[in-house]
Amino acid sequence: MEFTKHTAVRAALHRDLIQSGALSVDLGRDYDFLLDLRETADYGGVAEASLASARQAIEKARAILAALKTLLPNDAPGNA
Repeated sequence: MEFTKHTAVRAALHRDLIQSGALSVDLGRDYDFLLDLRETADYGGVAEASLASARQAIEKARAILAALKTLLPNDAPGNA
């Protein structure tokens, strides 16, 4: 799959992985948190990306990556 927008990746993740049950609803929320934080960091606004939210983002990203890795075939690159 190829995407040109972050919103398309978000929609595909929820449609193909969250709704199918391949990933938990909590991981979907975590992914949404990460995209929202990225948008805040990139474009600013009334909110800002704090050190605490960055630490939280790292933990959530690690959990998402670990869950995604379980969906890959054993011989996939990076799944050694």
